[in-house]
Amino acid sequence: MRFLKNNLQALNKDVIAHFKLKELACRCGKCTWTILDRQALYRLATVRTAYGRPMNINRMYSCQQHNRSKRVGGSKHSRHCIGQAIDIAKPAKDKGQAELLALLKLHFPYIKNYKTHWHVDMRSTKR
Repeated sequence: MRFLKNNLQALNKDVIAHFKLKELACRCGKCTWTILDRQALYRLATVRTAYGRPMNINRMYSCQQHNRSKRVGGSKHSRHCIGQAIDIAKPAKDKGQAELLALLKLHFPYIKNYKTHWHVDMRSTKR
């Protein structure tokens, strides 16, 4: 796990190739720390490098309070709260959607399909 302090300077720095902390940190605006799983980060960077195009991250880390808010509606034991889950916006079908999905399946053991995004995480089986 990586524990990263959220401040204006840190939020604009790359945490790993292609991704700044502000893309991966909790969006509640109150958190002072971000927890990110190293293996999930490396897999995300590997997918992004192979994909060769920008990816829009909806969320990776969420604090418990933000995760349980009505806006997010996350589960009590969400992997977002330990930085092991990533919600990735789907690109347009003609902009590499199938290619990105294939790369995600190759690098993440769990994928859930939603209308506007994919949820990927490090669990090995579905609950």
